[in-house]
Amino acid sequence: MRRLFRLTGREPDLADDVRAELEGHVALKIDALVRQGLDRAAAEIEARRQFGVPVAIEGATRAAAAAAQRRRRWRGRAGAWAMDWRLGIRGLIRSPLYSLTAIGILALGIGASLAVLAIADRIFWRPFPFADPDRLMVLIESRPDGSLRTPSYPTVRDWQTQAASFESIAYVPGTQVAWRRPTGVETITTAFPSAEFFGLMGTPALVGRTLTAGDEAEGTRVAVLSHSLWQRRFGSDPNVVGTSFPLSDGVVTIVGVMPLGFRFPEWADLYLPITVLPPATQAAVKLRGNHADGYTVGRLRAGDTRAGAEAAMKVIAARLAQEYPNEQAGWTSVTAIPISSFIVQFGNRGLTNPTTTVAIFAGAVALVLLIACANVAGLTLVRGQTRIREVVIRTAIGASRRQVLRHLLIESGLLAAGGAVLGIGLALGLLALLKHQAPEILPRLAEVQLDPRLILLAVGLGAASAILSGLGPALRITARPPGSLLRSVGLQSTNSAAAVRFQRALVVGQLALAVTLLIGAAVLIKSFVRVVATDVGFDSGGLVAVTITPPETNRTKAGAIELYRRLAEAVGRVPGVRAVALTNHVPIGGASLPTRLEVAGFVPPSEQAEPSANFRSISPEYFVAMGIPVLLGTGFTDADLAAPNDKLVVNQSLARRYWPNDNPLGKRITIHKSARWLPDFGEPISGLVIGVVGDVRHFGAETTPPDEVYLPYTWNPWAWTGMVVRASGDPRRLIDPIWQAISTVDPDLPRASGAGAAVVSFDDRMAESRRPRRLMTATATAMALVAVLLAVAGLYGVMAYLVGIRRREIAIRGALGATRTEVVTMVMRQGLAMGVTGTAIGVAVGLAGASLLQRLTFAVSARDLTAFTVVPLGLLAAAALAVYFPARRASSLDPAQVLKDE
Repeated sequence: MRRLFRLTGREPDLADDVRAELEGHVALKIDALVRQGLDRAAAEIEARRQFGVPVAIEGATRAAAAAAQRRRRWRGRAGAWAMDWRLGIRGLIRSPLYSLTAIGILALGIGASLAVLAIADRIFWRPFPFADPDRLMVLIESRPDGSLRTPSYPTVRDWQTQAASFESIAYVPGTQVAWRRPTGVETITTAFPSAEFFGLMGTPALVGRTLTAGDEAEGTRVAVLSHSLWQRRFGSDPNVVGTSFPLSDGVVTIVGVMPLGFRFPEWADLYLPITVLPPATQAAVKLRGNHADGYTVGRLRAGDTRAGAEAAMKVIAARLAQEYPNEQAGWTSVTAIPISSFIVQFGNRGLTNPTTTVAIFAGAVALVLLIACANVAGLTLVRGQTRIREVVIRTAIGASRRQVLRHLLIESGLLAAGGAVLGIGLALGLLALLKHQAPEILPRLAEVQLDPRLILLAVGLGAASAILSGLGPALRITARPPGSLLRSVGLQSTNSAAAVRFQRALVVGQLALAVTLLIGAAVLIKSFVRVVATDVGFDSGGLVAVTITPPETNRTKAGAIELYRRLAEAVGRVPGVRAVALTNHVPIGGASLPTRLEVAGFVPPSEQAEPSANFRSISPEYFVAMGIPVLLGTGFTDADLAAPNDKLVVNQSLARRYWPNDNPLGKRITIHKSARWLPDFGEPISGLVIGVVGDVRHFGAETTPPDEVYLPYTWNPWAWTGMVVRASGDPRRLIDPIWQAISTVDPDLPRASGAGAAVVSFDDRMAESRRPRRLMTATATAMALVAVLLAVAGLYGVMAYLVGIRRREIAIRGALGATRTEVVTMVMRQGLAMGVTGTAIGVAVGLAGASLLQRLTFAVSARDLTAFTVVPLGLLAAAALAVYFPARRASSLDPAQVLKDE
């Protein structure tokens, strides 16, 4: 009964209730014992003995009461949180435009950031799958002037016996082998590592085993697949080990598959023992003067340093230079490059500076994310102005500041969660697109994925976005008493002036970052235009490139010459073919072979590298078929094919280098035969210059034309050759007829390889060479445009916000006689001031960071006047448009109606 009459306002005390109830039962028991004959004192003792110790009962009661109170408190808090979540979801549903806009903005920022971070994580931070990779070094010969070259196998053998700084040194030459498949012959780029290679790298096979020293025994023909070839041609079959497949020179048995991250050398799809090299190539590898198509890698001994190893190797190199002056003179140093740096810098066929590119783009997406957060914060502030009455009502009915703040932050958290989820999806889509469009643009791109760490990072970015975009507006709204909030609706009070300053600062920052990004994108766009417009030295329109890779079996010098002649004749008979020519290296293919050059009367300074030039063997029709101009003298004729004579042709770069003020015709030069599969490799060819032709950018528009010497292909026929075909119409229509003509001459010639088709139009080849820059430019432009759209939208939102809070002021001005033009001018002046300030800051930042961007440009200064002029003017025009609409809306306010509403 006591509970029924307890005054309200006091938390019921369960211990007091239990104590009172217990005392009542004890009193009843005492009375009962007294009636049974006991005196009252003895009855009380007996009654209390039967009911137990009151202190223990009271302690247990208090503990139970505390537990019940905690449960009630947690249920209350959970209910409050659940209510806040429900209210947050309802609030976002009631404002779908705001919600979808904010989520989309955050998704763009988080998605782009996550994609770039995933790439940077794989390239810069994830260790390579080699045992102790910091001790693995790629070894390259060097000269005092900084020239570099790959060492020959005999030199590597000397290093293996003399270099005490390395536990082991391995040599990995490579070539293409023909694989006979049911669908036709395909070439595979194959590495032939020495016995030390896989043990030195320390990477176990994913399936099966790696090659061992025992596999170099005579007659052993085993192979290890790269992960890429295993997926591409064997469907990731785990039972591939033990199966055999036929190459052009015999059958090999697969003994293992390497894991995904193991791709060294980067061009290797297949690994065979070095003893399985085709006989002609094996003979060439043993030549000390052969410095092509091979990598050398060594593992430092524990405790040795890179600098110490280079110093020790310098002594060995100097000794070899004295011992073999014809091949090693001047190459007195060895450069050791950490394998991780080597792979990042050279392990791709796309970007020439991947480290700088990824770093700059990581900074760019961070700026986009900041702009996104600032934009959402601005949207939240604008929306907060419309929610003041809601906050006042919630406060009036008893909600504390903490509860209101929690409710507003939950809404921001929901927006950030939606942005994070969509951002993860966007990042996955961007990475898949990049892998599909340009799989070799960056090293290790195939390994890039969103692992749990990066997904947690996305969640963290979303949480940070929620705090950055929602905390400031929430604190501002809840910091003022309800009465002040109500009075500020429609008025520009002191507190709202602080909010306006914050809004303006956000917009100025967004505009500055957007200008910086847009200037960088404009510079890259101009660079790409320059790349497309750059003359590569030949007419690519109507050209088809053909790669001819004959099998090595039964190959002879005479047989190769006869095969190439018959192929050219067969292709020349195809309808629509205007001209056919042969060359050892087709332009824009990325292939070359420098050869030692001797120029009569020219003695190079001791500190400079010995003269060299790219060795180009061609048929007489080559210059006409390619559209390469003959600037001086003449080219070759059919009569020059019979036997080596006294005639050579050079390009303009070589002529300018050695005879800048003299006529190069009639000058004598000497080069050295470079067909590695022939026994006369390295023999000199001396002749007079009979012609000078225009420079050709063999490695793409962004490269400098190398010095080149041309000679007839019959003098030193290559083990493979390229063919260029000029068509009278669309060259793509001739691809199949050309290959049909080739197949009639030799049906065993491979039409495809791991690198692509053997017949391709030059337009496609040129487009492929430009793909890295095109993709980089498109990415930068997309990010810049997103930043500009966000910044302009932010400016529009701020101006709409300002017009909203200044309605009373604008109405009073109108009532006092201000014209619509004066109102528009006033509002636009205020908005354009922010635009000019942000643009000026962005230009200053762009000028300061131009040196970083310069490394990614071509034929354009990173401080290009056009970019730094057109971009700010364009952005100011967009800002003026964003300001104009709120200004026009302000000028159309009816003073009487506004003042009546206020």
